[in-house]
Amino acid sequence: MKCRGIIFAITVLLLFFLVGCTNAQVEGGNIDIEKSPLEILGLAQDFPPGIVGFIQANGKQVEMEQGGFMWERNGEIVMADAASPNQIAESFEAILLPPKAEITIQLEDQPDLTLYLWKEDMRAEEIPLSNNQFKIPLDRGAYVYEVIAQWFNFKNSDIKGTVSYTFVVEVE
Repeated sequence: MKCRGIIFAITVLLLFFLVGCTNAQVEGGNIDIEKSPLEILGLAQDFPPGIVGFIQANGKQVEMEQGGFMWERNGEIVMADAASPNQIAESFEAILLPPKAEITIQLEDQPDLTLYLWKEDMRAEEIPLSNNQFKIPLDRGAYVYEVIAQWFNFKNSDIKGTVSYTFVVEVE
């Protein structure tokens, strides 16, 4: 009988210990059980990073649509394929702009950028950028652009990656 009491007490103590050692954190009255100990301490870095890209023109800021990507950290590689920019453009709402409007591409941590104009399911030409800016054409119509962003040491870390972003401009 005494042995059962000891086993019961040990079992209860183990349950309390296990419940008390979860990765839960209370933030604003909500319990977040998805965080790791490094995240709780603010030491974790998301991998792969989810970087939202924007374009800005005529006082408007519009989010670009992310396509395929490849990120690498310490030999670990994460890749994702996506639809082509022309396929992405089919569901992307075009940004209406006047001819020769200037567009600025905005991405976190200043990656190297390459800009392509797409025509008929392929990259038609590389568009030169100056300080992450370019001017759209004079001719009316819809233009599909792909931005290739490359980070070689994202946020001064050992993370490097390449991400494709798409946006569509409608010249009025």
